[in-house]
Amino acid sequence: MTSMTEEQEKSITIQSQTQKTAVRSRKYRNSNFETRVGQAEFLLKVLKEEPADRLTGFGITAEAITALEGIISKVKATDLKQGDLKAQLKVTSAQVRDEMHEMDQQYATLKRKVKAEAQMEEWKRYGIEDKQ
Repeated sequence: MTSMTEEQEKSITIQSQTQKTAVRSRKYRNSNFETRVGQAEFLLKVLKEEPADRLTGFGITAEAITALEGIISKVKATDLKQGDLKAQLKVTSAQVRDEMHEMDQQYATLKRKVKAEAQMEEWKRYGIEDKQ
């Protein structure tokens, strides 16, 4: 049996994470990002203010609190990155639309010239399927 390449392993990991995210997104369908982060931050704040013995009684460790704090930081950083990517995507999409429009105009111009100068029987050779 052949072993997986690093790229295949990454692909499987990404697919798995995507499936988990889809399940989570259904679970939180009615909650928005700010609300969920706000709830987590509030819980974190209150837990940090609680006496250690009370938290121990809840089965909550300092490591768990630190982990939540780290996860909140990662979520916020990833959200900022996502916002930047969305903005970049809008710019890139507009650029693609502009370039496609330019391509369409150039194609139409060249097609018109071929149709004007070549015999109708030759049009197919140039990829032109027009009847006239």
